[in-house]
Amino acid sequence: MNVRIVAVLTSLLFLTSCNTVPTAGQVIYADYGNAITAAECQSLAQAAISSKLGDPNARITFDAPCRRNWVRAIPNSGIPIEYGYYQTGTYDVGNAEPNDYYVLIRDGRAIRAGISEQVDQVIVWRP
Repeated sequence: MNVRIVAVLTSLLFLTSCNTVPTAGQVIYADYGNAITAAECQSLAQAAISSKLGDPNARITFDAPCRRNWVRAIPNSGIPIEYGYYQTGTYDVGNAEPNDYYVLIRDGRAIRAGISEQVDQVIVWRP
């Protein structure tokens, strides 16, 4: 009996900790923060990625227009699903191959950003 209760509680904990994607209703009714212009979005994204790379000479490009979007929660870390304005693009440092990045902006500041790197033929995302 106790084993069954432990199994059910463990299953529930696992299922709730893996909920990293919002429902359709959450996406529709989410607060994305204050609206920003495309120029503001690109400027904030460029500053966030330049800071993360630590190289003022890195070439940063923008792949798509800034848009309302969300970023997944990180299970068991306490970092929830976050909503804001999402900018993606590529960066390259020196003569290296371009890599991808994303920046999530809310109320005039970058709240989440990530860059990809190629490590031993595998693409790895670094928050």
